Amino acid sequence: MGRIAITTGGIKQSLSNYNALKSICEYIWNGFDAGANRIEINTSRNNLSAISEISIKDNGIGIAKKQLNKKFKPFYESEKAEQAYERTRITGIHGKNGVGRLTFFCFAQYAEWNTVYKENEKFKNYSINIHANNLENYKETDENIIEAKETGTTVTLSGIYQNIDIYELNEYIKKEFACLLELNKKFDFNIYIDGEKILYEDLIVERENFELNYEYGKLDISAKVRYVQWKNNLSNEYSRYYFEDQNEKFKLSMTTTLNKKGDNFYHSVFVSSNLFEDFYTNDTIEGQIPISGYSKESKEFKQLKTDIDKFLRKKRKPHIKRYAEKLIEKYNEDKIFPEYNENNVLDKFKHEQLENIVKLVCQIEPKIILSLNNEQKKTLVRLFDLVMQSGETENLFTILDEVVELDTEERAELAEELRYCTLGNITKTIKLIQDRYKAIDLLKQLLYNYELNANERDHLQKFIEEHYWIFGEQYTLVTAAEPKFEEALRRYTKLLTGEDDEKHIEDKDKNKEMDIFAVRQNIENDSINNIVIELKHPKISLGQKQYQQIYNYMNVISKQPEFIANNATWEFYLVGNKFDTSGDIENLYENGKVHGEKSLVYKVKNFKIYIKTWSEILNEFEIKHKFIQDKLELQRKAIVEKSKNITELMEKSENSAVESKAVNF
Repeated sequence: MGRIAITTGGIKQSLSNYNALKSICEYIWNGFDAGANRIEINTSRNNLSAISEISIKDNGIGIAKKQLNKKFKPFYESEKAEQAYERTRITGIHGKNGVGRLTFFCFAQYAEWNTVYKENEKFKNYSINIHANNLENYKETDENIIEAKETGTTVTLSGIYQNIDIYELNEYIKKEFACLLELNKKFDFNIYIDGEKILYEDLIVERENFELNYEYGKLDISAKVRYVQWKNNLSNEYSRYYFEDQNEKFKLSMTTTLNKKGDNFYHSVFVSSNLFEDFYTNDTIEGQIPISGYSKESKEFKQLKTDIDKFLRKKRKPHIKRYAEKLIEKYNEDKIFPEYNENNVLDKFKHEQLENIVKLVCQIEPKIILSLNNEQKKTLVRLFDLVMQSGETENLFTILDEVVELDTEERAELAEELRYCTLGNITKTIKLIQDRYKAIDLLKQLLYNYELNANERDHLQKFIEEHYWIFGEQYTLVTAAEPKFEEALRRYTKLLTGEDDEKHIEDKDKNKEMDIFAVRQNIENDSINNIVIELKHPKISLGQKQYQQIYNYMNVISKQPEFIANNATWEFYLVGNKFDTSGDIENLYENGKVHGEKSLVYKVKNFKIYIKTWSEILNEFEIKHKFIQDKLELQRKAIVEKSKNITELMEKSENSAVESKAVNF
């Protein structure tokens, strides 16, 4: 009988962080440490179908009887056979502390090791037993010479008192050993549970092989590289390089430059190269190069690593961009950004630019963003906002360059991205504002250039169909001109609810046709804003007849339950160039003054009627866009297009100010 140099209580206290799944993995690691390339896990069940016994069999070198005291007696000390290490080419000895063999106590009562090893060309066998209540003592049987074909050890864990789910065990083992199995893919490393091979391909996002060949110094370097991106972080595994010589003998492992950046870019890189035929792997003083051969400090190794780093950065780009997009969605959901009026083109521009700067910072160094709580995120975003509004994005570059360790390529990339981040948004906004000015000048010609002979239906109404932003941003066109009220109601209901049923309206005016009917949904405050526009040619004078027309529209809608909701508002616009001499419109303006809103002539509940002149609408545009025009230094004269041909003027051209057509109903 042997005694382990610590008490049972002390052992259990030292290993208190183990559970059944982690413990079973320790026995698998012990098998690989012993030179195995095949691990078989088999379970036995009791009458209640619960797992009562687990055996873990490996084809390693076994445990020589004369080494038993060194293997089992010391706690937190373990000697692993060098021949096993050479045999399996694993990245290092996992069970160096010798604790794995005792972790069974966390879910089982007994552990028995039955081992076969080879000595003097003979196969020998014996067993070791340990009870969970007496971990400091083990019992071994006498060894026997046996007929066998291979060495190996089977540890049987019995008296299991915890429920172990096979699916959970399979998933846990996959994450624990996927990288090891991938590294040793050519050597047919496998793990089985009850005869089923554990497969880990579902953990891989992408696998790519490529070669590097170039002359550097005295050596013609050739390297075969295998890159693997993982869906999730593997258990206890960093993103690492694994270097081996051309005979596939493992030489060196080290973390990659993109390890633990906080962006969930999990990866492994396996490199086989002639550079490692004569490679000094022991720790060296920084900057010290060996007299012969190569090391981590050699220029040849650094060049090889630099080339692979470039490949990794290229692979990371699409991943980090997708990650940054999701981050922006989360920031908007958590209301990290300042409040913007998305119906205001300038506010919308600011919001987009600020989002792009946050995405850029995330792509350069995710940890800057992810390490903050919500209040800190809001503070940082507002600092970015101030820098952005000051136009001094170069200062942001200086700050990031000081906070984050950037190499030359990353620094150049950051400067370029910041420049295009701002330039891209400004260019996009300039184009939109330019196109809006083009649209307004077109409207002016339709209204005031009588030589064009523009008419209401074919020209004026068509223009407003494409540019209803004049009456408010972010609307969706429901109907224009042709559909009558029943069809308008069907489309309206489908747009808001998804239901597509034939609608019936009982009203004498149900066959009237609205010029423009559009709707805007605001998800943030759960509101629905609707506008109905009646357009009149500048030659037509507005009076009681025209007002009655828009009033009748309101009357039909107010009586139809599907049109009415507590969160819905309705605005009706009558638009023309001048009033008739009856004074009716002036009287409506006078009565509407009580509401304190310009151009509002009637208001009841959620319904409003406005009467506007075309000159008033044009002036509102000028006021709204003047600040942006001045800020972006638009040269309006250069973008205005004049024409005396109405057909040429109305021809469609590429214009970002044109709104989308009515949704497909």
